[in-house]
Amino acid sequence: MGEVAIFHGRRSVDVTADTDVRVLRFTRASLERIRRRHPRTGAQLYANLTKTLTDRVATTTERMEQ
Repeated sequence: MGEVAIFHGRRSVDVTADTDVRVLRFTRASLERIRRRHPRTGAQLYANLTKTLTDRVATTTERMEQ
C-alpha cells in the first residue's frame, strides 16, 4: 500500500488497521538512499514496487474491458 505516492507524489487511498500493526514507511528519498548504499536490495525493492503497480494496472484494465 502507498506505492502510488512514492512515484506520483500524492496518495490514492487511505488505510485503517483493525488491530495493532507495525508499519514500515518509505519515501522516495529513503528508497534512493537504499538504492545507493545497497544496490541489490534497492533493485529488489524497485522490482517489487514495479510488479505491484503493473499487476494493479493489469487488473484495472481487465475490469474496464468487461
